[in-house]
Amino acid sequence: MLTKQEMKDCLAGRSTPVVPALFHWYDGKFVEKYSADVEKMREQYENDYVGGWVPCVRRAAEPELEPGEFVDEWGCLFAAAPDGVGAHPTRPIVTTVEEWERYVAESMPALDPEAADAHLA
Repeated sequence: MLTKQEMKDCLAGRSTPVVPALFHWYDGKFVEKYSADVEKMREQYENDYVGGWVPCVRRAAEPELEPGEFVDEWGCLFAAAPDGVGAHPTRPIVTTVEEWERYVAESMPALDPEAADAHLA
């Protein structure tokens, strides 16, 4: 695992012994299907940093979904991959500059400062 200073050096563009990596985020279906391999990877590699998740406040209505689709917290539409491991985008939520501007102004989730403070404490 990299030290805190090595992580800071990497973020500042300075040389580090390795490129920092977060190895141990796996899709649940992937873990289910390849559990022995995932365990070997966890034994062989360690994370160089820990990821955190800050809750967002959804500002858009839930979109109408096609069968098998699901939506993430950003409003992106996905469906399970054909082999059942992972997911793939199904439809764009933004196709024009005007849609992008509207998404940013009206739909893009906002960080909830109180929830973020509690989550990061």
